[in-house]
Amino acid sequence: MIATLPDVTLTIVSFNTADLLRHCLASIAAIEPGLAVQTIVVDNASSDGSADMVEREFPWVELIRNPTNRYFAPAHNQAFPLARGRYVGILNPDTRLFPDTLHRMTAFMDARPGAGISTCLYVREDGTPLKAEAHNYWRFHSLWYGTLCRNTAGERLYWALGGAPSQPIRVEDDAIETDVVSGAFLFVRKEALDRIGGFDRRLLMYATEDDMCASVKAAGYRVYYYAGARLVHAVSASVRRSSPFRIRWLFAADLMRYHRKHGDVLTRWLAVPTLFGAYVIDTLVIVSRGGRWK
Repeated sequence: MIATLPDVTLTIVSFNTADLLRHCLASIAAIEPGLAVQTIVVDNASSDGSADMVEREFPWVELIRNPTNRYFAPAHNQAFPLARGRYVGILNPDTRLFPDTLHRMTAFMDARPGAGISTCLYVREDGTPLKAEAHNYWRFHSLWYGTLCRNTAGERLYWALGGAPSQPIRVEDDAIETDVVSGAFLFVRKEALDRIGGFDRRLLMYATEDDMCASVKAAGYRVYYYAGARLVHAVSASVRRSSPFRIRWLFAADLMRYHRKHGDVLTRWLAVPTLFGAYVIDTLVIVSRGGRWK
């Protein structure tokens, strides 16, 4: 699939999502001509034949087989040193590109040399847009947001206690400058990725995009949401196949690490006890629902 030095490298981490991954890779194979794309899949010891499927059906994909589940961020970090594109698209297996998605994203970033990371509009299977300010971009979240906004009841409490919706940094036509864009599709300038060294090695699954965007902004780049390109996203499909107790602990632990790294003195001090308490409540909710989070 690569005739010249690639314009874009796509990195995908898979864990027991063979059916979704097949559709994702098929959408990459169907992109419009004129753009050279390198695709790397890191399989985290899937038991559903994901890696064999990739090797058999998509021989142009560079496949890394991990003997254990290394989780999202460490597995992507394995792929980054192999990336040769000017841009790196960090892509979830539960997404599907449209034929012009990468062309539009590349043109958008080429026109903005100061942009370090961007993402696009996410749509459902039926083509209706997901709520962009919830799924695509947001300002940096406080510890209190991460502690309370874990379900609908928590969100209502957060707003009742005075929480305010975040506002974009700047709006320009069909683009919004913001702090963070969704990790389901992070379109990153390779030079920016090299400067920050990829994902923080201490994070596994959550707050990874918040941390990467914070690092990219600290390096002098900007972060954008661009509505002129789109992809299909089946929200959290891979997570729904994992133990809810394990997922909620990973969520709490990663947020602890994130806020202890980026928070002020008070936030760093409160992060562990506050988020551990929230995790205990989460486990009680899961038990009360018969082992389900949602």
